[in-house]
Amino acid sequence: MFTYNIHSKFCKFIKKFTGFLLVYFILFTSFTCAQSTSKYADVEAPLLSEQSRISLLTCSSGDMLYSVFGHSALRVTDDSLHIDIVFNYGTFDFDTPYFTLKFMNGDLDYMLASTTFERFMKSYRYENRDVYEGLLNLTQAQKQLVWNYLIWNIQPANRAYRYDFFFDNCATRIRDIIFNFKNIEYQADNSQQTNLSYRDYIHSHLPENTWTAQGIDLLLGAKTDRNADAWARAYLPVYLDSLFVDCGFIAQQNLILKGNVVTYAQSANSGFTADRLGWLLIVLSVMFTIFDILKHRYTKWFDVLFFAVAALMSLLLWYLWLFTKHEVCSANANVLWASILYFPIIVLIVKNRFASKLLAGSVALNMLFLIAFVMLSLLQVQDTASLSVEVAFALMLRNGALLYKSYYLKR
Repeated sequence: MFTYNIHSKFCKFIKKFTGFLLVYFILFTSFTCAQSTSKYADVEAPLLSEQSRISLLTCSSGDMLYSVFGHSALRVTDDSLHIDIVFNYGTFDFDTPYFTLKFMNGDLDYMLASTTFERFMKSYRYENRDVYEGLLNLTQAQKQLVWNYLIWNIQPANRAYRYDFFFDNCATRIRDIIFNFKNIEYQADNSQQTNLSYRDYIHSHLPENTWTAQGIDLLLGAKTDRNADAWARAYLPVYLDSLFVDCGFIAQQNLILKGNVVTYAQSANSGFTADRLGWLLIVLSVMFTIFDILKHRYTKWFDVLFFAVAALMSLLLWYLWLFTKHEVCSANANVLWASILYFPIIVLIVKNRFASKLLAGSVALNMLFLIAFVMLSLLQVQDTASLSVEVAFALMLRNGALLYKSYYLKR
C-alpha cells in the first residue's frame, strides 16, 4: 500500500508538471501584449488640429499570466474634432480557424484594433491596473503622419501582422512607428549597456522559482540569451516607455489610472514550486539508486515514468525547434537531457531486455548528453532553468543505475 501511494502521488506530480509546461507554452506565445479583440472604431483620417495630442499608454502588470508583462498602446486625441481613440497592436481573433494549432506553430496573426479611450480604460479599471500616459513630443507634421499611418494600418487589408515573442509585438510596433516618423535612427549608448539578455529581462518580471519562469526557460533556446540593448529590450512595454523618455520623445508623463495590483509575479511563488519538484526527483533518484545497488535489483516503475516524461518533453522541444516558426525556441540545450533515446530505452526496460547492447549503448550516450548539458549550464553557455539542471542530475543517477543493472547481468 505504501509503494502504491508513492506511485500514485508521483504520477499526479508528473501529470501536473507536464500540463503546466503545455499551458505555459500556449500562453507564452501571447504573454507580452495579449488582449481580447475589441470592436474596430469607424474612423476617418481628417486633418488634426494644433490642439491634437498623440501619447503612449503603458499599462502595468496584471494578475494573469498573459498580462504579467504589461501592455502598450497609442492614444490619439483631438478635442476640436471630438477624437479620443486608442490604437492597440495586441489583439487577436479567437474565431481564427485552427486557432490553437496556429498558436503552437507561430502562424497566428495579431491585429491592430482601435477603440475609444473610455472603453480601453474600462478594462484596466476592472483589473485594477495602473495606466501611465506619456505625451509624445511630435511636431504637427509628425502627428499627422502617425495619424494617417494608423488609419491606413487599421484597414482590414492592412491590420494583420505575424506576432513574434521579442521582435514584433504591441510594443515594438509602436517603437518602430515613432522612430520612423520622427525620422531618427536609434544610436546605442555604450555607456548604458547592461549586458542583459532577452531571458534576463523576462526573469526580471518573474521570480525564478515559479512554474512560469521555469517553464519558459525550458522552452526557449539559445537565441533568448543574446544581448538586448535599450532598443531590443523595448519588446517589453515598461522598457519602451524608458526608451522614449531617454530619447526625449516623451514631453510629459502622467499616471491616469492608479490601481493596486497584486501581480502574478508576486503571488505565484507559493505552494509546490518547480524547484521543489527538482529536489524531490533528486532525492527519489538517490534513494532508489542506493537501494538498487545494495539489493542488486532495479526499480523499473520509477524509471519508466521518469524517462517517459523526459521522452515526451524531447518531442515537444524538437517540435518547437524544427517544425514551428518560433525562432527563439531553436538551439535549445534542454534536448540534451530530454533525450529522444528514452523511447527505445523504455521499451527495452518494459521487456526486461537489460542485457541488450542497444540498451547499454543508448544509456551510455544519454550519460554523455547529460554531462554535456550540465557542463553547458555550469559554464553559462546557455541560461537554463534550475529545474532542468536538477532533473539532469536525477537522470544521471537513474541512467547510472540502469548501466549498473546491465553490467551486473553480464557478469
